[in-house]
Amino acid sequence: LQDITDRKLTEQTLRESEERFRTLFEAAPVPMVISRLSDGVVMQCNDSVTETFGFDADQIVGKASPDLCQNPADRDAVIEALLNDGAIDNWELPLKLPDGRLIWCTVSSHVMELDGETVTVGALIDITERKLAEEALGESEARFRTVVESLAEGLLITDLDDRIVYANSRICEMTGYAVDELVGRIAYECLLPPEQWDVAKKRPAARLANVSERYETEHLHRDGSRFWARVSGTPYRDGTG
Repeated sequence: LQDITDRKLTEQTLRESEERFRTLFEAAPVPMVISRLSDGVVMQCNDSVTETFGFDADQIVGKASPDLCQNPADRDAVIEALLNDGAIDNWELPLKLPDGRLIWCTVSSHVMELDGETVTVGALIDITERKLAEEALGESEARFRTVVESLAEGLLITDLDDRIVYANSRICEMTGYAVDELVGRIAYECLLPPEQWDVAKKRPAARLANVSERYETEHLHRDGSRFWARVSGTPYRDGTG
């Protein structure tokens, strides 16, 4: 006779652990997929996958999960990371669903043993709307920069401390500064004579109160010479308010 009590207890504990995992897997509100590590074939997906993405489980079960990657380079990187590191965490990937739709997801996947087989358990969070919003914002900012760089007038954008956050090419021509010499500096300290600083310090408060101004004032060139300019100051709020 051979005492196998410890082995039986271990097997029972393992079965109970796997049962708890499957219960959590099925109940998870996040779309989750179990795939074989050896070939990437999807073995199971929870109900959240079909509820979130709108296709039947049989459209993905039995197919290789890396093939969902829209870009072959992403697919290869996922496979390499899982084989070498055993996990990927919060990778933002473009995916192609079985019905042909293209979406963006944050993907996390970890290697584990389940029913005696090495598998990956992956969670998918749909971030398509956020990506589309970011893309639209980027396009809007690109259009904005195209317009302001073509202006015949100099343009400065400053924060509430009068620190320069943007300068177009025309303002550089007028003042003799390069863009990187202006951005980050206090506008009135480099562009206005000292006798005007007290008045200039009050203007950001007016912008915060949504007050626009038009005035003529003397400015300083980088070489120390002075020139007069007509200024139109108006409140401007970025995407963060």
